[in-house]
Amino acid sequence: MEINTQGEFNFHNIGAFDALNRSWLHYIIGVLVIVWASVSAWFAWSRPAWWVRLEQTGVPVIKLYLVPLFLAVSYIFLAKPLPHSGELGESLLALATLTWAIDLYVRMRRAVPTTGMRRLACVSGAYVVVLFMTAALVSIVPGGLGKRQNVLAASSYPALGMYEQAEEIFVFIREEPRYERPETRLNHARLLFELGRVSEGRAILEEAIPLQTSSARSDGSDEVARLRRRGAMHELLGEGALARRDFEASLKIDTARLDASAAAEEQALIHWSRAKTLREAGDFAAALDAAKLAQDSAVSAKLAGDLARWISDLDGEVRAQ
Repeated sequence: MEINTQGEFNFHNIGAFDALNRSWLHYIIGVLVIVWASVSAWFAWSRPAWWVRLEQTGVPVIKLYLVPLFLAVSYIFLAKPLPHSGELGESLLALATLTWAIDLYVRMRRAVPTTGMRRLACVSGAYVVVLFMTAALVSIVPGGLGKRQNVLAASSYPALGMYEQAEEIFVFIREEPRYERPETRLNHARLLFELGRVSEGRAILEEAIPLQTSSARSDGSDEVARLRRRGAMHELLGEGALARRDFEASLKIDTARLDASAAAEEQALIHWSRAKTLREAGDFAAALDAAKLAQDSAVSAKLAGDLARWISDLDGEVRAQ
């Protein structure tokens, strides 16, 4: 099983699916669910003879008592009443589908054992087993959940003004170190600085700086990231000379990596790494130029899309200043 681009165990973010416009994907799911739920509800109530025969062949219809749950899924996908409604809709859709699979399995086991019904019972039972296996994997492998929690706390919630919720996630991560990532303490300190809790933020940074170690990967990317993080920490602490030292060292390594690289996709990633360092150093114009070089070198649609979003965020940051 693959951890997708958001660090989660599901399919809609993997590979080509991630390049789709997520709002359109949610709209299509919402419409399809509401159509099938409405059709199932109507014929489950009127029960024409052909519908009864169709159900007996093993077609997975939604029973009347489950229709409200599926209509709630459609409402969340289409109306988007809350922040992150898409993810709430996905969670509710998973719950609705699990409930539907269990319902199908139980009903088919009790029904007259036709070939279609046996097949549907087997498929429904297999779905339930796979879903619980997936849930077990998520709980055993902390990387996916940890990545998502860090994204929520560092950017998604603060962008919506939900600072208290972001702080609660950071506190939880500190209490559960298995979810901590190399950038967690830097992002936590930034949030505290933004909330005016400077002394708490400084304490986290002073504790984190000695812990900034790299895994010495052969391509040098971990060392670049470590120096960039440490430079950003020094910058927040007002230690400009130390920050510049780390930023310059990071850029120097990336320059050497760029000179040694011949693959376009790898060059794009190195240009993007340089752009991130320049952004942390406060040189937004140079960061934008480096990001556009990365975008020009990108081969995969996934990387090009990620860079387009990153450049858009950087433009917004520049305009906000």
